[in-house]
Amino acid sequence: MSATPNPFTALFGIPFKPNLPSATQDVVAFTTLLAIGGLFSLVNVILDADTAHPHLIVSDDGKQVRSGNTQTKGKGKDRFDEYLGVVGKDGFSSGCFYFEVQVKGQTKWDLGVIRESVNRKGYFSLSPDNGYWTVGLRDGVYQARDSSVYSLSLRVDPQRVGVFVDYEKGLVCFYDVESKSHIYTYTDQCFNEKLYPFVSLGYWWNGNSTPLIICDDYE
Repeated sequence: MSATPNPFTALFGIPFKPNLPSATQDVVAFTTLLAIGGLFSLVNVILDADTAHPHLIVSDDGKQVRSGNTQTKGKGKDRFDEYLGVVGKDGFSSGCFYFEVQVKGQTKWDLGVIRESVNRKGYFSLSPDNGYWTVGLRDGVYQARDSSVYSLSLRVDPQRVGVFVDYEKGLVCFYDVESKSHIYTYTDQCFNEKLYPFVSLGYWWNGNSTPLIICDDYE
């Protein structure tokens, strides 16, 4: 069976060669995407400690988050109280943007973007219906949550995940940076308010103290 174009090939006019296997198409598309990075913004994500679950510790520079002893008290309206989540300080309401998160060594995580007005209290599905566009790892299984939960068959375990958003085209795409392979894409979404970077260390409890790290060293 011949390969089919992935979203990056269509979005940026990257030549698609149907005789190449899909894995090779992924590499070509992703490396070309990085090469033409001037077409979109490589954003400087700073995590907002005021939105973090009380059992998370956000580094002083806002680039790392890990589970640990209570960092802050209180249940402000912007703070997660069950998901171990935290949001970036800056939101985006137009254009294209891209950021990367190191997940190496962590066994429970979710990451992606969220709508500004999302619910942050209690348990709910991290799905587009609730304003969350994410992929994650639970119990050794990689997942995306679209209209239902999808188990993702990945060739390797991602160590560093790239998140690409095209606001006008309604596209949220996830890539394994090191293997240069596609993870999952949400297409034909309707964005009508600011989107914010989001990372989480799972739901309620995480005994793994390995941090999630916002990357700056784009290659």
